[in-house]
Amino acid sequence: MSVHDQQPTYEDLAAKLLTLFALEPVEDLELLTGGFLCQNFTLRVGAQRFFLKQYRHKLSQVVHQVKYAEELFATHGVPVLSPLKDRFGRGAFYLDRNWYSLFPYVDRHTLSIDELTNVGRETLAHQLASIHRIGRHVKKSIQPLLLWDRDRFFLEVAELEMKLEEVGSKDPAHVLIARVIEQKKKFVSHNTFTPEEADLPFDTLLHGDFSYQNVFFSPGQDCIDFIFDFEKTCRGPRAFELARAIFVDAFDDGWDESRLDRAVVFLRSYLRTFPMKSDEFTLGVRMYLVHLAHQLWIEGKILLRDGAEYIPILQAHSYRVEHLFDDLESFASSLYQKASEA
Repeated sequence: MSVHDQQPTYEDLAAKLLTLFALEPVEDLELLTGGFLCQNFTLRVGAQRFFLKQYRHKLSQVVHQVKYAEELFATHGVPVLSPLKDRFGRGAFYLDRNWYSLFPYVDRHTLSIDELTNVGRETLAHQLASIHRIGRHVKKSIQPLLLWDRDRFFLEVAELEMKLEEVGSKDPAHVLIARVIEQKKKFVSHNTFTPEEADLPFDTLLHGDFSYQNVFFSPGQDCIDFIFDFEKTCRGPRAFELARAIFVDAFDDGWDESRLDRAVVFLRSYLRTFPMKSDEFTLGVRMYLVHLAHQLWIEGKILLRDGAEYIPILQAHSYRVEHLFDDLESFASSLYQKASEA
């Protein structure tokens, strides 16, 4: 009996790769760690190595959008790590209830936040601005960014709190989860900003998860060799994705003056490539942080799926949550003013 997200068997995968790519024989199929939204594998076919991605999305229309984004950006010069095409010219194929893409294997590693330099942040920001220029006026058939929903938030909170009650002696991860949930509940209970008030155009094809974790840099971090993981691609406001990228690439390991300086570096580089007005940026920051407060998927992965590998993400997440009650408009305006200075 097949199960969603199970590891494909050698036999089934070998037959599929032979049919679609004329590849044989499949050897050393290995599940990789670190795929938070999907399952990733490496495999060997003779002397060749490949990277196999199993998408969490089960609908072809969503997978198609991922392939559309990869193709669009690649054809406009963005260094996308593109999938291999099968004999039908497709960048994805279906096997036993899951969609897959086969990629060339790149023997590189992503950087940790402490390895990312300000040169790297400037490079990231310039690349993100270029992606947004290319993705402007995307077709309306691309699904829009799904924003926050108060009722959905409290629906999920009840499940997480019941799970916390079942835990006897709480370890540091459970204590952190409980604190983060309480901070989010307080914020969401007082929040009056609705998605309808987020008056920014949903006219740009977003990467969806653009950060230092989803690129391979050149050795000096002054160039990006490959961009990958377009699974969250959608149509939305570029200011939202800009804000998200800044908070991940500048504040993933804390919140202090040095991290604020990182944020200024990132924003300055973006604005030099693709200018944006202050009020648009400020609204993007507010949208992102309110949206962040309503998200519970990390806590859910740890509590409901025993996903201990998500604990470092929760820690980085908690730094941002602790500042939800700051004066976000003043924060964003100050950031923009510093980035706009010569």
